[in-house]
Amino acid sequence: MKKIILLICFAIGLSGYAQNIEFKVHFDSDSFTLSTSDAALIQQALQKLPCPPESCQVKVVGHTDDMGSLEYNKVLSLNRAKAISGFLQSKGFRKEQISISGKAYTEPVTTNDDDSGKSENRRVTVFISPEFKQANHIGGLMLKEDVYHINAAKAETLKYKSGSEIHIPANAFVDEDGKPISGNIDVRYVEYRDPIDFILGNIPMDYPQHGENTHFNSAGMYKILANQNGKSIYLREGTQITVDFAMTQEVPGLNFYNYDTIANKWTELSKITPQLPLQTATAFIRVDTAYSYYYGEDKGICSRIDNGARVKRVIETGRELAASTTSLYAEYLEELKQSNLQFARAQAKSDSLFNVKNKFHIIEGKAKIASLKKSIAKNESKVSQIDSQIKSITASYQPVKISEDGNELKFKINYDTKYNIQTINFDDVTWIYDAQDAEAVAPEVFDKKWDSCRIWVMDKKHFGIELKDSISQQLIQNLKMTNAKATKYSYPRIASEMNKGAGIQKSKVTKLTQLRNMLLKKNSEFTNLIASIEKKITQPKITYTANIQNLCFYEHSRPYMTADEQAMTAVEWLRFFDDNKEAMLQRYNTIDADYEYKQANIRYRQSLNMQQLANENAASLVRSMNISQLGIFNCDQISRLSSPLYVDAVYEDERGRTVKPLFIYLVDSRINGILRYDGNYGYSPSRFAYSPTSQNTLMAFDADDNSFVLNAADFRKTVDGKTGTVVFKLKKVSNIKNKEELISMF
Repeated sequence: MKKIILLICFAIGLSGYAQNIEFKVHFDSDSFTLSTSDAALIQQALQKLPCPPESCQVKVVGHTDDMGSLEYNKVLSLNRAKAISGFLQSKGFRKEQISISGKAYTEPVTTNDDDSGKSENRRVTVFISPEFKQANHIGGLMLKEDVYHINAAKAETLKYKSGSEIHIPANAFVDEDGKPISGNIDVRYVEYRDPIDFILGNIPMDYPQHGENTHFNSAGMYKILANQNGKSIYLREGTQITVDFAMTQEVPGLNFYNYDTIANKWTELSKITPQLPLQTATAFIRVDTAYSYYYGEDKGICSRIDNGARVKRVIETGRELAASTTSLYAEYLEELKQSNLQFARAQAKSDSLFNVKNKFHIIEGKAKIASLKKSIAKNESKVSQIDSQIKSITASYQPVKISEDGNELKFKINYDTKYNIQTINFDDVTWIYDAQDAEAVAPEVFDKKWDSCRIWVMDKKHFGIELKDSISQQLIQNLKMTNAKATKYSYPRIASEMNKGAGIQKSKVTKLTQLRNMLLKKNSEFTNLIASIEKKITQPKITYTANIQNLCFYEHSRPYMTADEQAMTAVEWLRFFDDNKEAMLQRYNTIDADYEYKQANIRYRQSLNMQQLANENAASLVRSMNISQLGIFNCDQISRLSSPLYVDAVYEDERGRTVKPLFIYLVDSRINGILRYDGNYGYSPSRFAYSPTSQNTLMAFDADDNSFVLNAADFRKTVDGKTGTVVFKLKKVSNIKNKEELISMF
């Protein structure tokens, strides 16, 4: 029995619509027919739409159970998606709004071991979300994509102006039905490297996590798409593109994400840079690595990255310590002593217990590991020998044109192998194609070497040839053969002799490959066994963390030190602080309250030129990333607003006329990113959050595609000390020639 499951996110924005809906329709085995009852249930689900049908974005994904071949199920899953798409179009959705795909049985939601599991997997999932309102341009300034014209059959390396490189393998693309793409294609690529790029690229920077809406601090994003003759094409299953991406910055906790433009959702793919690790007590001797310790009530790891809240905390701590009689240096030595002592005791106890308990197991385990490693080395040697044998046996076939005149095409097939059992050699035969149109032989036939070549007799005068490789196949018929030696044989004999060697070779390669795979499987088993044994005979490492507050205080005080102080080690400076407490108290009492604000402004204006900085340091910031689909990708660190405040807002232009933004962006100086307020997540242009410890530039966009800006200084003046509804006076942006002009308005 088929059923429909409806999952709705009920977060409500100002529009009154729910954020997104997702529902599933289940199908009978080997069927893609939508029943009347299913149609009624879908109609019921559509009553919860997050947007009018004509302005929603829809993603329809078909799935199957694992009965039958992969190719059959790809078609079946796509047909199921098409059935749902057709129904949605009959209910007012436009075809161009709907993205469909078929996943066959590659993404099951449960096991296929029983009928119940198979039934759950025979499904179509539908995602419906509001159309993302876009900023198409800012005062005439637009973001352009680079378009690369390449041959789909050849491997290509594309170079972008930032220093990034995109490595595309040969024969990497298929059409929407999964058929291989040949000929010329267009690859479109663009990078988003700073807040202006993110706005122009309409890139969402929100990332809901653990019930909280966090934001991205970006090290750069990119979009890569491809098309042929105006139609979108896709990466072939199992194929990967390698992007050597020149990041704009490298900070702890960078992750790699992919953006689903239909579901409006980011998905984490992998880690790029680790979070700063918790240090063991043995590292405490290295006091120059103070930033890796905990600092007082700051629950995060001490970082070299400043923000206003931390600066205030450092100033308050400095005043307190300078006014006290406590010695920072003495405190540090005592904490260090206790930490190392506790760690040493715990480690010694662990060593003793582990070695006594596992003495005999350790001896036996090491002997077993040594034996397994010898077996692995022996098998690796055999695999290498087999690889050489396969290489020497395997043939390749290269069709080469001799001449092409009118309706006649002459060519040879060069036959390359060290193992030749044929009495009739391919190299000695000239083939003549005498069809009415010689162009019927595809040009790509002559562009590459083929893995196999099969010949058959069509009639008393003509032969046929079938050329194959791992991804494609070419048939050439109506061929004549000219060769004095060959023509003394009967036509069936000629075909048989020319196919004979290939058959024997294929059989030998198959047997050798089976032996090779068996050896590799054994080595994998041996490797896993070694890891299991090593885990049993290796003592677990003890980790111990400490809260040495004075080291972090030293690190966070560095911006206020003289050049001589900054040259000191942490221990030297703690002593210096103890000896100069009166001067230190005066220092922390007289720090300008606007110091961090001014520094943030400087850093922010530098961040707006992040692309130039990244280009200068591209070699050290390049990271290789493998992607198995086209789309939008980013390298980002999760961040949160610092001490957020909330404001109720209305807007006017410079002449006092009312401005009604559809959405606004805040450019926060702490991050290379943007905060978008458009009615989602409970925020909108009329009520939004901001960090008072950051520089905040506001950009607004209305229904007529006009853009407005309020620079950071005016934003601060507008919100400081205000209660109730705040009026933001915006400057209209027009006739912007380049990003530098826009930056000057910030």
